[in-house]
Amino acid sequence: MTRRPAAAALAAAAALTLALTAAGTASAAGGSTAAPASSLRLTLLASDISQRPIDQATLECDPDGGTHPDPKAACAALAAVKGDFTRLPNVPGRTCPTVVDPVTAVATGTWQGAPVSYREDFINRCAAEVGTSDVFKF
Repeated sequence: MTRRPAAAALAAAAALTLALTAAGTASAAGGSTAAPASSLRLTLLASDISQRPIDQATLECDPDGGTHPDPKAACAALAAVKGDFTRLPNVPGRTCPTVVDPVTAVATGTWQGAPVSYREDFINRCAAEVGTSDVFKF
């Protein structure tokens, strides 16, 4: 009779180990798929009648990611101004040529759950990058 309780205890321990392993795997998977706190689509448009897209990127913050080439820096710049694109400072010490090739910078999506709708015209792509703390540098 002592064999039955030992076998039952061993089976229970194995089942508990399996359950804990499965829970840990589900937990780890859940953590890696957390939705970002901010999700933005950034687009540069030709500022002519066509308004054709020149380039675009996605930016996710907290956690940082998306197709933007430097999401960490872009998210930090936006965090410093609480997601207000109109308050982004110029990149210090960087100037642009005065070539006239107008672009429109557009951002849509959410910042910390609040809707974002930003649109601003710049004299050229360099000015759009410099004027938005490189958020539109992609």
